[in-house]
Amino acid sequence: MAGEVARLMRQSCRRETRAFTDHVTHTALGVATSVADGYGRPVAGEQRDCYRRARRLLAELETQLAVARHADLLSPGAVAQVTVRVGAVARLLTGYLSFIERQIAAESAAEAADAARLTRA
Repeated sequence: MAGEVARLMRQSCRRETRAFTDHVTHTALGVATSVADGYGRPVAGEQRDCYRRARRLLAELETQLAVARHADLLSPGAVAQVTVRVGAVARLLTGYLSFIERQIAAESAAEAADAARLTRA
């Protein structure tokens, strides 16, 4: 998705909109970087933080693409194509976050059960 956004923004880049197109590209790269960072983290809580950051950046990217569309910097077809990809990434992030939340809840429940056993002993 980040590569697709970068290609799209490079094609539409004009001198007067350079800062905006650079920011959109940077945001898309931030999503990819946050996902990669989360994947590389061994602790579920750290993964959750990275994936939440990716989700926030993804929402920012959606807004930026909508602004670019309304400012006629990008064609409706190009935005629609990237929006499909953004939606897929959003669904994946939601799934990952749900999975991680279940892991964290299970770990917390196991720790609470262990603490209760130690207290009774």
